Amino acid sequence: MSAERDALEVVHVAESIRGGIATHLIHLLPLQRERYGHERIAVVAPDDQLQDLGDPRGVQVVGFRSSRNRVVSAWRARRKLIELMGNTPARIVHLHSTFAGASCRVMRIASLKHARLIYCAHGWAFLRDSRSRWLMRVIERELAHAADAIVCVSEDEHREAIRIGIPGAKLITIPNGLPDMSPASAAGENPCAPRDLRLLFIGRTDRQKGLDILLSALPLLRRRVRLDVYGGAVLCDANLGDPPGNAIFHGWQAPDVIAKALAACDAVVTPSRWEAFGFVALEAMRAGKPVIATRVGGLKDLVVHGETGYIIRPNDAHELAQTLERLDWESLRKMGEAAREVFLESFQIDVLEPQLAAIYEAQAENANG
Repeated sequence: MSAERDALEVVHVAESIRGGIATHLIHLLPLQRERYGHERIAVVAPDDQLQDLGDPRGVQVVGFRSSRNRVVSAWRARRKLIELMGNTPARIVHLHSTFAGASCRVMRIASLKHARLIYCAHGWAFLRDSRSRWLMRVIERELAHAADAIVCVSEDEHREAIRIGIPGAKLITIPNGLPDMSPASAAGENPCAPRDLRLLFIGRTDRQKGLDILLSALPLLRRRVRLDVYGGAVLCDANLGDPPGNAIFHGWQAPDVIAKALAACDAVVTPSRWEAFGFVALEAMRAGKPVIATRVGGLKDLVVHGETGYIIRPNDAHELAQTLERLDWESLRKMGEAAREVFLESFQIDVLEPQLAAIYEAQAENANG
């Protein structure tokens, strides 16, 4: 892309970044800064979530006051984007998540007429178990024309978009990625007895992530198990009941603590009810750990059943318990090694970022053509 003085190359916009979007941006922004230059990338995100970006040096960060109502937050994000674009135009506006995507596409205003709009839902809202699914299908289908390109983070997202009538010519699949790092070594004495199975759950403890299903499965096991839970509630819409005594809750922890927990566990469990991609599963694979996941969204494409982990039905504590019951140490070790190989081959961020840059470049050329 040719650069104009003081112009931005890319502006990322989201009404909320907490969770997978923040993880995506943390690893993407340094590569884009290196590609496009210092202060040539901007992020528009809620004030109270900017810390989720870590230390985005060389990136312009623009905050707005968030609201519990995501529609209101999305509208505020749109207003802040208009203000930013009025001062420093950008060639690419990259919209993340459903509500920011809708609010900025619903009317391609004058301030955005020279920018190309790239949209990524990070999980179609019409696939969530909510009463508004039919409405979200209509919105996504009708607004598809207002985006210049739509990025899907998994083949499942791509298939579902085609199924509801979003034009295939708009869709490009680029899975999420992570930078490689050597798996941490488990240090010190394992607090479990040698026969114990040590499981790990990481992330939001909200209903979507299915921790309640995992907690219900634990008492059904005959073998000794320890479950370590790292994370906490964001939406507070889950009923976890009275967790069993072999489930230990650690709350949100720093990445180095999570890395040590990954090193010490035998398997990572992601019992989600719906999932666009599955960053936690990918973090486990990078660490060389097998994943027990539900057959939903991107998880069913990410985890190879019987090779890098196991895929089970969602909302089924009994099948989850049966799967955990038959795990053996040698199979876990082999699946963990295979999982890391899949990560190295297909999900490294420095390999995937150029694919996104190619979309930006193609759209910029279309605008100039």
